[in-house]
Amino acid sequence: AASSITSILSAAATLTFGALNPGTQSIAAITIAGVSVGDVVGLAYPSSPQAGISLDAYVSAASIVSVRAFNFTPASTLTPTGGVYRAMAFRGSP
Repeated sequence: AASSITSILSAAATLTFGALNPGTQSIAAITIAGVSVGDVVGLAYPSSPQAGISLDAYVSAASIVSVRAFNFTPASTLTPTGGVYRAMAFRGSP
């Protein structure tokens, strides 16, 4: 069943990630007052993502969007791009 978007919340934060060994991840947080677990999250990057790194975002707790950087390479230590990341959370009606 389709639902309507009832609210859109957004915030930006400067995030930095350390060097990631192959197969490891790092998580940083963006505070967005009012977001709830289950809200849909979109993420804007400060520039093109580092090759070999995947980035995603999700609401991990009330008012917290977690940004996860994962090094999916088999043998390279990589450092994800740091800078200003923007998260936008969407809430729909049931």
